[in-house]
Amino acid sequence: MSPEQKNERRRLQINSGMRRWTKRNPQYQKEWKNNNPERTESYWKTHYENNKDTQEYKLQRRRAQIRRLYKLELEDVFEMMEQQAESCAICGTEITFGGRLGAHIDHDHITGKVRGILCRNCNLALGHVGESIEKLEIMINYLRRSM
Repeated sequence: MSPEQKNERRRLQINSGMRRWTKRNPQYQKEWKNNNPERTESYWKTHYENNKDTQEYKLQRRRAQIRRLYKLELEDVFEMMEQQAESCAICGTEITFGGRLGAHIDHDHITGKVRGILCRNCNLALGHVGESIEKLEIMINYLRRSM
């Protein structure tokens, strides 16, 4: 084993030991962050600038967002899309995951329950009517009268 390999192995051992210690002592980490806000902010700004354009970083951020907002894993979303034949649950338009125009996770804003995966247009339409069945019925009647 070369000296570089030994150093790398040792570095990994130290890092894994530190991670275990930090998990067992979360109060220390919170206290340190509170006592060193400028260092914490500086670290995350630098981290973001160095990684913001990588696919891995974007995927990691999206995973965290889905977990935080919908209490789902990314794999659950892919499974839902597969069950919907990778198409919008309302209009049936083919959709892909990723980007502004891609798949949108539809959820009840009161209960937080995920209902399905929608295309951008259907998601916006539901949002504009405030998810109100009454408003949708009025709009349908309006369209029928004008035909």
